Amino acid sequence: MGKISKYSLQLSIMLLASVLTVYISATYPSHGQIEYIEIFTEGGIASGCLFLMFWIERLNTDCFRNIYRLLLLSTCFLFLGHLLDAIDEITVELAAIDLMEDIFTPIGFIVFIFANFRWVKHHEEQANIMKKLAKTDPLTGLLNRRAFTEKGNAILRQSADDSEKKISIIIMDIDYFKQVNDRYGHQFGDQVLIEITCKIKSILRKHDYIARLGGEEFIVLLHDTNENETKLVAEKIRGCVESLYISHKHEKVRCTISLGAAIEHAQTSNLDKLIGQADTALYKAKANGRNCWELATDPI
Repeated sequence: MGKISKYSLQLSIMLLASVLTVYISATYPSHGQIEYIEIFTEGGIASGCLFLMFWIERLNTDCFRNIYRLLLLSTCFLFLGHLLDAIDEITVELAAIDLMEDIFTPIGFIVFIFANFRWVKHHEEQANIMKKLAKTDPLTGLLNRRAFTEKGNAILRQSADDSEKKISIIIMDIDYFKQVNDRYGHQFGDQVLIEITCKIKSILRKHDYIARLGGEEFIVLLHDTNENETKLVAEKIRGCVESLYISHKHEKVRCTISLGAAIEHAQTSNLDKLIGQADTALYKAKANGRNCWELATDPI
């Protein structure tokens, strides 16, 4: 019973078409030569449209609702148009049938083309969304580790011929973030990550990159910066996070951040080694009491 209800429109159109075919062919039979090839051609196209009418029912979901309606409308018009063309071959020439053919078939074709255009557009949008999701962190909207690595390696390749350019990596970790989650809950912890992310992004330049490595750990790539500029950015990040107060009910919560930085000439840099050196500097910052930054001094 459920399936019959599901295809109620298609079945109603089939019933209407069957009654129409029987009535017209019986009332106005043709007295001339019947073009069987034309009948089979138009009947075959009508059958194909009928099949599509039932097949597209699987698109009747929230995601494809508008496309489903357009396709259903177009296939109904095309089915009726080609069916009437087939009926026209076995009956005397009727002006009403010719008029309906001239209306149903072109309208159905135009709507069908438009529906397919919408379908392709929808899939392009979905593909772009999936592509973005594959490269970004869903909570903060930052690059994920994979996308950051791709960007970083691309920058190093572009800078391979410039011996003057330097690349800086800053890895940072929110201090005692687990305690924030345990005390205030994970939902507030997510809010902390988002607000700290916004603060850090406001400090960086347009051609710098920031990514979330996971949990409360972030990484920044500073393009074409010297040692003093790297130190300045690290201190700005530390200071802006320290001065940030995040509301939780009637309480103002403050967090701090520890940072490790590494810098090297882009021409001779290896991203993984540079990240490793910055990570070592981060551990040193944590060992020195947190809420501070350290610059790696060991050569790569």
